[in-house]
Amino acid sequence: MLPAMAENGSWVARDLPVRGYTMRCWERPAAGPRVLFLHGFLDTGRSFAGVVEELPREVHALCLDWRGHGGSRPVPEGMSFHQLDHLKDLAQVVELLDPQRIVAHSMGATVAYLYAAAAPGRVPGYLMLDAAGGFASKPSDQAEALREGAAKEEQLHEEEGEGDHHGVGLGEGTAQAREEGREEERP
Repeated sequence: MLPAMAENGSWVARDLPVRGYTMRCWERPAAGPRVLFLHGFLDTGRSFAGVVEELPREVHALCLDWRGHGGSRPVPEGMSFHQLDHLKDLAQVVELLDPQRIVAHSMGATVAYLYAAAAPGRVPGYLMLDAAGGFASKPSDQAEALREGAAKEEQLHEEEGEGDHHGVGLGEGTAQAREEGREEERP
């Protein structure tokens, strides 16, 4: 199944600049809704090929290879595979690709849960498969802690005078929606 995806003319390998390195996204362009697929640990975005082929042709599928997985570049020295690193990657990927839905499996679903809690309303819909969940605390506490942590990181980088620090950028869409008086949309 995987070689067919790469050879099929409807799929495109796209390299995304994410936080100072390159992540691979397997894309089946279409005019319909953009759906971002997030794989589990030690897997690749290409594992969703069979699922995507069964979807209506108008679905614009975006199958991400996480850092150090599949066609993404190896993780540079000093970077890790921690969930919070994946969370920061996802925040930038969402800004680059602007998906309307996220379908996520295992580790990908855990990271997507964290993102949904930290940036509510940014992506209108999620489908989580075989997710273990986030950190061991109440969900409401997790969301607030993630937002506070992201704000502290942004402040730290601003104080250090680092202009392009590849910040998390969590919750910006929601804050903008609140400023404009819009309610967060739910599927």
